[in-house]
Amino acid sequence: MTHYFNRLRPVGLGTIPKVGWAWVEQPALEAYRPRNSDLPVSDRRYGVYSTERPLTAQELYDFEITEISQ
Repeated sequence: MTHYFNRLRPVGLGTIPKVGWAWVEQPALEAYRPRNSDLPVSDRRYGVYSTERPLTAQELYDFEITEISQ
């Protein structure tokens, strides 16, 4: 499964493509963390997430998302 992180803004409506997603690591900034999560805290400002399908190169560019190579 591929993981991603947003470079410039927190994950939310309009900041990632319309695709199912789930947290892999909580955001480093406490204000953006999901409530009651036992996931590890990321060293990335806005956290790390996975999506139900791989994002396209155009989506990565348009939403300023970085893919994390495993």
